[in-house]
Amino acid sequence: MKKSFLSIGIILTCVFALTACQTPNVANAPGQAANQCIAPWMENPEQVEDGITGSGRANLMDPSLSKQAADARARTEVANAILVQVSALFTNFQHQAGDNKEGQYALVVGSVIKQVLHQILQGCKIIKRKSCPDGTVFSLAVIKKGKVKKIIRQFERFLNEEDMKQLSKAVDELAYGK
Repeated sequence: MKKSFLSIGIILTCVFALTACQTPNVANAPGQAANQCIAPWMENPEQVEDGITGSGRANLMDPSLSKQAADARARTEVANAILVQVSALFTNFQHQAGDNKEGQYALVVGSVIKQVLHQILQGCKIIKRKSCPDGTVFSLAVIKKGKVKKIIRQFERFLNEEDMKQLSKAVDELAYGK
């Protein structure tokens, strides 16, 4: 009788232990993890009055590196949006500029574009940041359209008046609150 109580006790203990260790099955939407942390501006891009915004995200081993990477990615997103417009107009300038010195103009245009990009990246400000428990960091960068136009005006000697108007219009279209 003692052996049967002991056997039943061992069996119940094993069943209880196995049941207690089982992880619950949580139903998630397809492609979503439980307790997913995301910045609101990643789901619904935030509009800043007279500003061009970009968002970035990073999840690296070191939290400070995640912050730096998220900030850099947000700034790069802003710069890329502007750079597409700038590159197109400077390429038009290069093709209109001359036949014999095309290589020289290509170097000048490449240098100007790099300078514009550098100044835009420097002019971007991180206005929001969110850190999640899993180490993911989200950043939101903005640059005011007036600042972009001021940067671009420094290089107006490379563009004709019509190209400057087109570039100004493109910056206005990129910015919220035209």
